[in-house]
Amino acid sequence: MQLASPGRLTPLGRVALVSTVELPTEVASILLSGTRVAKGDVVARLDPTNLKRILEQKEATARDAEREADASRAALELAELALADYEQGASLVERNAALGAIQQAEAELTAAVARQERTKRALERSARLAEERGKSATAADLVAELDLEDRAAAADLAVGKARHALEQAQTRRDVLERLGRPLHLRRLQVELTKARAGAEAGKRAFDRAVGEADAIRRQMEACTIRSPIDGVVADAGITEMGRAADGHSDRLSFSAAPGQPVAFVQAPDGRLVFEGEVPEEQASLIRAGQPAQVTVRSGMINRPIPGVVDRVVISADPASAGGLGSRTAQVRVAISEIPPPGSMQGQGGRATATLEVATPEATLNVPRAALVWYDGAYHVGVPGADGAVAWREVEPGLADAETVEIRSGLAAGEAVVADPAPHLSADQLRRISIAPPPADSKLPPPPSMGRGFQ
Repeated sequence: MQLASPGRLTPLGRVALVSTVELPTEVASILLSGTRVAKGDVVARLDPTNLKRILEQKEATARDAEREADASRAALELAELALADYEQGASLVERNAALGAIQQAEAELTAAVARQERTKRALERSARLAEERGKSATAADLVAELDLEDRAAAADLAVGKARHALEQAQTRRDVLERLGRPLHLRRLQVELTKARAGAEAGKRAFDRAVGEADAIRRQMEACTIRSPIDGVVADAGITEMGRAADGHSDRLSFSAAPGQPVAFVQAPDGRLVFEGEVPEEQASLIRAGQPAQVTVRSGMINRPIPGVVDRVVISADPASAGGLGSRTAQVRVAISEIPPPGSMQGQGGRATATLEVATPEATLNVPRAALVWYDGAYHVGVPGADGAVAWREVEPGLADAETVEIRSGLAAGEAVVADPAPHLSADQLRRISIAPPPADSKLPPPPSMGRGFQ
């Protein structure tokens, strides 16, 4: 007998050529489906016009950022030199100048005090001499005395001025030590910190601008899409198009979004597998190694393609409310023949596999409604010659919407009660109600058995 399984053809060794450009880009040229390529051959070219315009903007931004970074570095160097100069030069000069002024003022004060003392002693000697002469003092003596008094007054004034100059020099030194030098030093340090932050910000801006320009250059390189393997171009999105001198199709009018495949490259061996489904009850009839015929829905292939069943896997999904038989088995068929390059173009891989399987042996089937679950097993009612119904434990097998295969517990030719509800005792109804079939049972309970099933 034959089983039909709808499904899809999936190439093995099929590589997608994806656009890695980060914005939709027009496809400038692309090889036609069915073209054989070697690893590294150009399969498609994307139009880099928009990227070139963006690159020009990024490069201009990078140049501006470089100039600003250079200016920031120069300002930093000046701030570093100003601080070092003040700490190691100007600051010491100011301090030494203040100390020198104090020393000069002290020397002048010492000289003024000495002159004051000499004048004072001379004035005292003159007074004693005048007292000794008495009335015999001449006019010259009086003039000399007046001159000494003027000299003493001038010496007193010079001492006061020298002492004031010393106090001023000391004050200037104290102000320089307590306020002037720390304040100026702090101001230079703040300027240095600002210059350093500006230089770092300028460098970051420059590095970011250069990185963005480099990223656009890489995007432009990605506009040339090459084959990563030896193979055949497939699903290039073009069925008929003129060729340019370099072998690529031209006059294109479609764009590739980021991450979108623009074409595929099929491995040179062109291997395909068919993946489809069959109802679960048919899965036991299919074995690995069985021959199969796969029909492709394409006008380019007008005959079935031979293949061999590779594997059969029962779906892990639980049975739906429709009951047994709603689950499916996954069937994979390895295609024995390589279809012509491009023959699958535009077909989406849709196909149907026809499998030749042995006709199953005759089975013993009973109506689904005849089965009753209690005491952890399924039972059927077998009427005796006297009309009494004997309950027989059975093992169910495959089932469909109407009947169930009985694998053991019932002999061929034995009759069963099609409607067991009227023949169930109260005790059986109780056992049915307290222990219904498990949730993972292959068979759901009968539709209705009276009050015991409510």
